[in-house]
Amino acid sequence: MDHAVGANGAGGGARHAADRGSVRDRRRRRQRLRPRRGVLGDGQVTAGQPSAWPIPAFFLAGTSTLRLSPRVVASGPGGVANVPVVPSPMPGLTGNSAAPGGTLTAVAATEPGDLVVLVVGLPGAPVAVPGFVDAFALDPAVHVFHTIGTQQGGAPVTGTIAVPNAAGLLGLRLNWQAACYGPVTGLQASNPVAALVR
Repeated sequence: MDHAVGANGAGGGARHAADRGSVRDRRRRRQRLRPRRGVLGDGQVTAGQPSAWPIPAFFLAGTSTLRLSPRVVASGPGGVANVPVVPSPMPGLTGNSAAPGGTLTAVAATEPGDLVVLVVGLPGAPVAVPGFVDAFALDPAVHVFHTIGTQQGGAPVTGTIAVPNAAGLLGLRLNWQAACYGPVTGLQASNPVAALVR
């Protein structure tokens, strides 16, 4: 940023103040850049599978609702009694990372009898696909349909990939996602699961 400098070395005060804006303007810019953890107004929080990653606290205000899988229990210090909860069958997916020479695995959790298609590919920005409730977080050009099956109570649809024993694969990240269809589930995408070769 260029500033006018006077003969005595002092900066041009009026121009300098105009360049940086008022304190209130700077605060507003910082607040716009901060990640939001709450949903205000008419919002929706979607949850599927429990995660190994710590989930930040969130809050709901106004006419918000929670869309929760029957497999998820919502709880908190203040409770959720005053928040409308919409139970909705939601497919979920869990997976693991592996070292070179190991095996990447993804396991679907959805309603028994659902048709499950496991897809794996490079990560991508979420893309809405007409007809599906949730978006897909896969690269539209770099993915494969890996496994197709019918979800059974004691035998969920599972996909595995043997990782070649090559050090050049270290750091490779793949995303798994499931497309599920059934009479109760409808047509839904699961949560994406990141699998890292580490």
